[in-house]
Amino acid sequence: MDPASGKSFLSNIEKGKREIGALTVGKLIKALDLSESWIDKFLEAEVTPDAEETKLDLAADRLMRLAEQDPTAPPATEPLLLLLAEEWAQKSFTDPQTAYTALRGALQAGADLKAQGSLPSNASDQLQAILRRVSELNDAGQLEDADAALAAASERNSAEAEALFSAHLKQDRLRNRPDAAAQRLIARLRGAAPPGGVFNATRGLLHEWREEGERLGDPFRLHVARALALANHHDKGPRRALSLADLAGCQLALGQRDADPKYLRAAEKNFAIARDLCAKQKDWQNWAAVQNSLGIALRNLGQREGDTARLDQAIAAFQAALPIYTPKAAPMDWAMTQNNLGTALNELGKRECDTARLHQAVAAYQAALTIHTPEAAPMKWAKTQNNLGIALRWLGTLGGGVEHFDAAQAVYDACLTIHTRDANSFDWAKTQWNLADLALARHALVPDPAHLDTARRHLALARQVFAEDEDTHQLAECDRLLAKIDAA
Repeated sequence: MDPASGKSFLSNIEKGKREIGALTVGKLIKALDLSESWIDKFLEAEVTPDAEETKLDLAADRLMRLAEQDPTAPPATEPLLLLLAEEWAQKSFTDPQTAYTALRGALQAGADLKAQGSLPSNASDQLQAILRRVSELNDAGQLEDADAALAAASERNSAEAEALFSAHLKQDRLRNRPDAAAQRLIARLRGAAPPGGVFNATRGLLHEWREEGERLGDPFRLHVARALALANHHDKGPRRALSLADLAGCQLALGQRDADPKYLRAAEKNFAIARDLCAKQKDWQNWAAVQNSLGIALRNLGQREGDTARLDQAIAAFQAALPIYTPKAAPMDWAMTQNNLGTALNELGKRECDTARLHQAVAAYQAALTIHTPEAAPMKWAKTQNNLGIALRWLGTLGGGVEHFDAAQAVYDACLTIHTRDANSFDWAKTQWNLADLALARHALVPDPAHLDTARRHLALARQVFAEDEDTHQLAECDRLLAKIDAA
């Protein structure tokens, strides 16, 4: 077909899930060398507004291309890949790579199920036959039928409970049912935890799922953690503050990745309630932890919605936590809070052209770097250094000081010793973008075509990585900066 239509769009036509508009009819008739009389058969029918290819179709095709071009991606049949790509294309994330991470995790679950059913193991022939049947149904895109087959097998094969439990969790991921996975995990905890210990056991489990979800950028794991937190949410006693803070922490992790601010707003509300409960209980360590997390939620909302009042509230929250998180009593927590404070101050300073705020941001980052050293915490050191570079760049722009640009250059160069192209490609590309932005800022203060050449060189390096990842948001940021360079 010319121009080509994506697999997702054509698959939905084949399955009768999509009507066909006149444009697609014409393309199909031409591609299949059919008589033009076929046009009348379609034009007599009612055609919906989404009869042609949509953004959702294009997003699903992008996910499939990423999987097909990824040499490390688990293999999958086309029906399963289409089904999962369409599932995750419907989600709205701030970073499009998150959708691919989720898709890849589901594909891995399907591959694991297939391996369980085909490789020699200690499992019985009956179990392996069940798993092979489940994989066949998954490969055909019949995920709910596969889940029903597992449920029936679980009732018949209590001796194979462990293997089936693991298989069921993978099936929950394939179906994108984090609520079902959480219910399954909690039911098992109730059978194994000591009396009164289900609350703490659930907390431990949800922290594991949330930390792994944050590390991998995996929304499914984060949704499982949120569902586990909701199971503890009914507690009305002295553990109410902990349960609310856990729930808000999961909402914050989701909100930082989801384009819809609903999770961030829910996190802000629940952190505020948990903070007040901690203060009432005089639980100052947890109070400081909740203050810091509340500050992160407020800062994210302030940045996303352009709300300076929320940024001021975020700064106040971080500053309130620092007397509890001292460098001696809790050095890493203190450094983390200083870095968070610096980011809120930096955002407010840029927005209000306030150099005093930017100087405060630099001081906060430098304080954090006394703990976040390259030896003790290399990734945190690089992240804090990168934030420091941004604050110095804006000080140079607003304060007219070339020395701030020189300091920012040194900071970014230092970041690249940790953020390498091979090991941390996204962070490396972001630093290259920052270097391009810095070169453009230098040109604005001291016009020199060499600065623009430097900016273009760094931006081209950043764009190459973002193009490989098909990161539309970062590519748009590159285009925006390139337009400024061309205009200069």
